[in-house]
Amino acid sequence: MLQAVRAHLGMDVAFVSEFIEGERVFRHVDAATETAPIKVGDSSPLAIAKE
Repeated sequence: MLQAVRAHLGMDVAFVSEFIEGERVFRHVDAATETAPIKVGDSSPLAIAKE
């Protein structure tokens, strides 16, 4: 399903993520190439700390 949505919208990458304790965790990822910038299980902070 995710691949169909990504292809229909002409996107390079599509994902479903979950927010857990201030992190975005990628649960499902579909990319046009095998060298996608994100993978299932990767995470990133929701907010960047300001100095």
